[in-house]
Amino acid sequence: MDVNRAVQQAKYKLRYIRPSSIHSLEPQIMDIATTGELGQLVTKILAHQFKLLPDEILNGLPLIDTSRTLLWEECPAHVKPIPCTIDRYRTFTGHCNNPKHPSWGATYTPFVRFLPPIYSDGIDGQRVSVVDKGTLPSARLITSIVHRDVDHPNMDLSILIMSWGQFIDHDLTLAAPPR
Repeated sequence: MDVNRAVQQAKYKLRYIRPSSIHSLEPQIMDIATTGELGQLVTKILAHQFKLLPDEILNGLPLIDTSRTLLWEECPAHVKPIPCTIDRYRTFTGHCNNPKHPSWGATYTPFVRFLPPIYSDGIDGQRVSVVDKGTLPSARLITSIVHRDVDHPNMDLSILIMSWGQFIDHDLTLAAPPR
């Protein structure tokens, strides 16, 4: 099976490029990082082997059933479907809090994208413009254009923006993983 061969090639390559600093991470975080790297490398191998276009990578590869491949064996337990029971209280991990979508809001799950990712190679190359496929301007340039260096204090907006920023910071980036 081509997926299994790609997984074996990817695992072989990853053995030699792992930085030593990654060993200081928590085991569960390390599993997620390793699985992500492995999946990304498998995607590159399959895309190269079958000469896939970016659209085929984005819309075709996710349709492959990996449950009977070596890639499935590498997936951390929290990624695999878990049986849900209806309980009186919500779980602290967020799993099964929504019976129709058990992984929504769960720890160690990615956020849902509003727009599909658009990379130059369809996998992880430099991001490109949706309009003309050209390179995107730097974040610093965008910031300096949008936010002119002018001082016009507005107490209402300042407090609102600060509150929104703190909400985003605390709710999204500081969500603690369960121990």
